[in-house]
Amino acid sequence: MNELDHHPYPELLSSPTSNLWELHTGAESRVRLDTILQWPVFEEPLAKLPRSAFLTFKKEQDYTYLGDMFSTLLPLQDPFLDFSTEHSVVEELVDRFFVLVHVKNPILDRDVVKHYCAEFCQHGPKFDLNSCLMLLICAIASIAPEYRPSGPLTPDHGLSRLRPIGGENLSMGSCYFAAAEQRIGAAMTQHTSLAVQCLCLAGIYHMYKVNPMGGHAMFHQAGYIMQMLASTTPDAPDESSRIGSSLYWACFKSEREIFAELPIAIPALGRPTQASSFPLPPKERFMSWGGSNDLWARAEQDSWYFFLSEIAMRRIIDKVAEDVGAFFAKTSTSDPTMVQELLDEFTPMAFELERQATAWREHLPPRIRFPDPPTPVDNEWMLYSRQPFYRTLELIHRPFVFAHVHGLSSTFTTRENAKKGLTYAQQYLQGCHPTHAHHGRALQLRNEFKMIAILFAASRTGLDMPFGWYESIRAAVRSLCYWLPAAPFLQSYVNAAVALDSYFTQSDTNYMGCLDQEIRALVR
Repeated sequence: MNELDHHPYPELLSSPTSNLWELHTGAESRVRLDTILQWPVFEEPLAKLPRSAFLTFKKEQDYTYLGDMFSTLLPLQDPFLDFSTEHSVVEELVDRFFVLVHVKNPILDRDVVKHYCAEFCQHGPKFDLNSCLMLLICAIASIAPEYRPSGPLTPDHGLSRLRPIGGENLSMGSCYFAAAEQRIGAAMTQHTSLAVQCLCLAGIYHMYKVNPMGGHAMFHQAGYIMQMLASTTPDAPDESSRIGSSLYWACFKSEREIFAELPIAIPALGRPTQASSFPLPPKERFMSWGGSNDLWARAEQDSWYFFLSEIAMRRIIDKVAEDVGAFFAKTSTSDPTMVQELLDEFTPMAFELERQATAWREHLPPRIRFPDPPTPVDNEWMLYSRQPFYRTLELIHRPFVFAHVHGLSSTFTTRENAKKGLTYAQQYLQGCHPTHAHHGRALQLRNEFKMIAILFAASRTGLDMPFGWYESIRAAVRSLCYWLPAAPFLQSYVNAAVALDSYFTQSDTNYMGCLDQEIRALVR
């Protein structure tokens, strides 16, 4: 937009040695779900499933059992787009957007949106980016659910994403988005912050629809234009502005998170030009609309804290991925002695990384600080902070799980750290909301499947499993079945889950065949 504030960089963060944004390109992609499913222990149980080949961003041959990167969202079938431009309807959707979506991705100026809203309702949608932005806001608001704390789904839940339970209107959202798509082409060639905002919101819409490849395309293009703005426009909305810094971070982290799991194209945005690219504190003018100043002020402040906590956790995740990825790059299942030496070297690093992650959690502000699973959390900030915390702790201990599962190390240290890794894997599953639609849902499902695979792999090694581990897997698969009608590529996940269950529980009469029977009942 053309009304972005510019501020001087804070002196405290301007040190050239801070290096807060080192990219570690490809580090997290080396510990993605596909690399787990390529562990030797999974070769036999997954042997009958189809494999799809693809090229990584390094142009290296790879393969996957899963269908994410080969799936696209089908266009709306009905060419008649029935959506409202009535002021009361649009204003309600804009309000819903700012309450449910903007607080997690504060990339818009409320006053500017208010102006666009008045024009949109008075004159109807034009073929310009102002109208495109309004249509995207209405589309996302229509499909974004209200947050409701929830426990795991029951075996007979009978629910589906196509019958949402959070106040969404999926068909109305599709109509608004189809109209936005007719206008978003201009964003591809206009190097403006408004174009970036439109593309970023389009990516968020796709992610809410569990369409990671659609989201990737939009975030990548948004990042490209953001990079062009930073490189060629002296007064561009760079990282030093309130909205500019949030927009930069939203594009950066959104594409990076998809890249970590689907590494097929190098992210458009490298690290920002200065180390001080933290989103700046909210200013009063971003908090006032509709006479609810105190409410909006608190929401904007909490949103800012959440953004800062995300950035801090991203640094920890990058470091963990770098170290764990380096371990796996050197590991050979044919050389237990070398693996033990690598584990001995990695053990103190794991202790320090876990300490850093725990310190991050302890310093979270009250509205973001979360309880241990399976206790439900009160708000989305807690939900989105808890998930990366336990995912990171599991990743820190994954080398020990790998070594134990493949019989490469049986020391006390390896066993104890492997057990911790399994506990964190289960806690991740217990801490996930099974039905709530959000920006990171597609990636959450991938992360849940990591934990499913790891727990199955360890279940036949004689290691003490976390209490209730199999029920945690069943609950996660129920969540997959809930999302399956909205994202058909998840059938590949379900097939893989059934294959793992069939193999790893075949000698256990308590579990044998349970998952397959339950899935058949859920998806019939």
